[in-house]
Amino acid sequence: MKKAMALMIALVMILSCVGCGGSKTSTPAATAAPAATAAPAAQPETKTETETSAASNWPAEDIIIYVNSKPGSSGDSVARQVSMALEGSPSMNGHKVIVNNVIDPNGEASWTPVKDGTPDGYSMAMMSTAIVSAELLGNSPLTLDDFDWLCGFFVDPQWVTVPADAPYNTFGELMEYIKAHPGEINWGTASAVSSDSIALAKLVVENPEYQFNRITYSGGGEMLTALLGGFVDVTICEYLDIAPNVDAGTLKTIGVMSESRIAGHEDVPTLKEEGYDIVLERARGMAITKGMDPAVKEQLTALMREAFESETFQNWMVVNGTDIRWMTGEEFRQSYADHRDVLADGLAALNK
Repeated sequence: MKKAMALMIALVMILSCVGCGGSKTSTPAATAAPAATAAPAAQPETKTETETSAASNWPAEDIIIYVNSKPGSSGDSVARQVSMALEGSPSMNGHKVIVNNVIDPNGEASWTPVKDGTPDGYSMAMMSTAIVSAELLGNSPLTLDDFDWLCGFFVDPQWVTVPADAPYNTFGELMEYIKAHPGEINWGTASAVSSDSIALAKLVVENPEYQFNRITYSGGGEMLTALLGGFVDVTICEYLDIAPNVDAGTLKTIGVMSESRIAGHEDVPTLKEEGYDIVLERARGMAITKGMDPAVKEQLTALMREAFESETFQNWMVVNGTDIRWMTGEEFRQSYADHRDVLADGLAALNK
């Protein structure tokens, strides 16, 4: 399903020439000769100096990352890791990376400032797959084509999560329990049309013999509260959201919706290993304003790579159950296009 896609952005750089006035002399010939020889030589020299100066001075101000979710959320945490990794870096020329939370589950209010902004490299969007789900549901006019895609840091798989004292330790055991106890299990989802709901719809359509109750909530936080309170028996979450409770011994993960097991969490099998071909992964990374100077884009990419390769960011990604994977802008965008196809198929299943 994956297709190679190349996004090439070209920007014509317009440089202004600075004219030089001649000084007064008593001999006309003395002023004519320098004007004829000096002007052509000065033009390319001025262009080279301007380009060199622009490259060495960037960034000349703080860089803002726009996030569509609240402080402490998955996307916000990634943006703040980037900010911390680059704090004090010589590459930042004394400036900072600032996280701006413009809370909008559909992303329109959050990412439009980047879409419509000046392509100078001082604003980025921390993207989530909400851009494709909101578009499919008609909740936002934004599309993948509205942005230039800079890079991706990792893929965030979804984890099947249950109370620590649940009588099943793998996804296969959970499904066998559901089969033996029809209608007993309450399965919580973040919303009626969230990614976890769509994955669940695929599961139900492909395995109609499993009967359970799907309980929908108004967001991941409310869903997690219901799981901790015993109102539901199982949920699908990002590991970052459940890590404190897993560490505290109140929750456990019994399956991961990824292609392969996750580094640092090798004891948790994938659903594919259990015989259920369900993969639900969401890449995290940056998108930028279209039309950026290629030289600035290259420097911005280098900054993101510097953050990605920092020890603190690498450790954070392992602890939080991500599939660490540097992606080019083209690869990052393609992952969202593929995710859009998965969601479209799932929505079709929900409507059956």
